[in-house]
Amino acid sequence: MIFGPVSGKLLQKYGAIKVAIFGALVVMLGVVCSSYAGDIRVLFLTHGILVGVGSSFASTPGLIMVSLYFTTKRSFATGIVMAGGAAGTLVQNQVHRYLIKAFGWRTSLRVYCGILTICIFAGFAYRPLEKRRHPSVVENFQTSPLRGFIIDLSLWKDSIFELWVCALGLAKFGFFIPFVHMMKLAGDLGISLDDASYIMVGIGISSLLSSLLFGKICDLENINRLYINQASVLSVGLLYLTIPLCTTFPALIAFGSLLGFFDAGNYVLLPVLTLDLMGAEKMPVAWGFMMAVHTISCFGPPFAGWIYDFLGSYNIGFVVPGLCSVGAAGILAFIPRLKNTAVQQKKNIIHASVCEVTNSIIPWESPPHSLQVNKGL
Repeated sequence: MIFGPVSGKLLQKYGAIKVAIFGALVVMLGVVCSSYAGDIRVLFLTHGILVGVGSSFASTPGLIMVSLYFTTKRSFATGIVMAGGAAGTLVQNQVHRYLIKAFGWRTSLRVYCGILTICIFAGFAYRPLEKRRHPSVVENFQTSPLRGFIIDLSLWKDSIFELWVCALGLAKFGFFIPFVHMMKLAGDLGISLDDASYIMVGIGISSLLSSLLFGKICDLENINRLYINQASVLSVGLLYLTIPLCTTFPALIAFGSLLGFFDAGNYVLLPVLTLDLMGAEKMPVAWGFMMAVHTISCFGPPFAGWIYDFLGSYNIGFVVPGLCSVGAAGILAFIPRLKNTAVQQKKNIIHASVCEVTNSIIPWESPPHSLQVNKGL
């Protein structure tokens, strides 16, 4: 995620096809190297860094370009893309379990590397938004790295953008915790590993269906996507707060299914709302900065693990991220007010400019006394 700004800039410069294919190749290299690792420290490099960096380059174009390609059905198109990710979670969980049991984890990774070749062919599906032409000297100056860097940093002077990334950073703190610790939590409750895997299946199925549903709903007229996103973040936070009550297998199944349903509402709208709030021109860089801020989610699983080692329970490890999500929903409530203020200020500036131009054309002076007399007669 921390390579989000880099992948966003490369997307602007080289296009989606090159960035996506390069990312897929880096991921494949990392996965293959991981299959030969003989030490956990090697896995930190091959799987933690190589696969992570490659994933940033491979996934960023898909999330950005779908928002730029579509206008009237942008949310639904994004929902379909997110449903693909949910389906991947659902399918890969079962495929890896089978391959690991049958051939071991090393062979499982190598087979997965072969599956990843699909991403290379999929990368060629991206179409440029406009035909490229040879830039002029002036355009080269305007797109110089220094000037571009300054423009990119100007996003952090935008109050709406600052609230947006702050809220979503808090909301995503606990995102990976269920994926890392849910199986261990189920085991502590006496649930077998085979049964516990169905919790992840529930997350995958509900995320898939929810991505399509939220995508369709958010394209309807008179639907405020920002409020939908806020409700989704709040629901996830409240759901995390119920984890101390989930002490049975059916309760964990319900937790996973509801989590996949509500979180998809937020995840689907992330690129769509970023485009709505920041505009198409700033979208790639804004999304990159968002991903960098979302690296806070990487600290969620270690936090929950540390709490478990200290207290022998995952309750606090889920409750604290839940409170973060509730707080994030509160921060999101300020964005509509800031947005309305910004629109009103823009209108005032336009109105003032029009009046200034009008006054310079038509001198609003009192008519001569003779005309007033004649008019009275």
